[in-house]
Order: sequence, then structure tokens, then C-alpha cells
Amino acid sequence: MSETNITLPETTTAPKVGILRQYIKSLSFEADQMSISYGQKKENPDVQIKIATNADRIGDDKYEVDLIVSILAEGFSEDGKPVNLFKLDLAYSALLQPQNIDNEQIPSFLLIFIPNLIFPYARQIVSQITLEAGLPALLLDNVDFAQMYQDQIEANE
Repeated sequence: MSETNITLPETTTAPKVGILRQYIKSLSFEADQMSISYGQKKENPDVQIKIATNADRIGDDKYEVDLIVSILAEGFSEDGKPVNLFKLDLAYSALLQPQNIDNEQIPSFLLIFIPNLIFPYARQIVSQITLEAGLPALLLDNVDFAQMYQDQIEANE
């Protein structure tokens, strides 16, 4: 029987991240003018959705990434004047500890990869809040965080 020597590669230091915590950092919902639209058969409201990301270093090896969702729904009163039907502001955050990631890759990792991980949770919160307010559940479309990051880089140049 022949003997085979197998040399295993040295342990690589693959990039990894430990998400320490995910949480609602801030949440605000205002529906002051909802009674105006009740029972009226008017056009659908104009819904404006803005999504942004932010990352901050916390200590030596931790980061906090914020996914910020702002929604404003506008409709019309009986006399045709525009009114704000509801406004929702959400900052959903993750506290994380990346390991073995090059310093050049940290910004894209924090502003592309992490928002992609936490977006489904923020989407669920928005859907649930609008549903609990007596509205149809507002389902956010997928977001291209890589394109958002690229646009942010180009805007800063």
C-alpha cells in the first residue's frame, strides 16, 4: 500500500463579520391627516421614499451601520389642498465587529454588504407599522446598495 502525504494549506484569514446586535435606533410615525382620506375614493397618495446609509466607528474594532428610511405620503383634502397623510422615519442599525477585512474594503463592506443584510428587517418594520396604522402594508422594493455607494462616491468627488 502506498502512502500519500497531503499538505493542508495554511489557515487563511478569511474575512468575516460578527453582528453583535441589530436594533431600532429611532422610529417615528405621524398620521395627523389620516381622517381626511377615510372613505374617499380619490387617487392613490403620492408616496416618497428615501433610503440612506451611514456607518460610524465605535471604539477600536466595532462599527455601527444605520439604514435610514424616510417615507412621506401626501394626498388631498376635500377641497383639493395637498396634505401629508402620514410620515414614517426609521433608523435601523447593526453593531458589528468585522475581522480580516482590508482597510480599503471597510467602507464598501459597511455601506453595501451590511445594509443588504439588515434591509429585510427594516422592510418588515415599515410594513408592520403601516399595517398597524390601518393602512395597506407598505412593501419596500429591493435597494441596490452598491449603486447607492457608487453614487455617493461620485457625489463626493
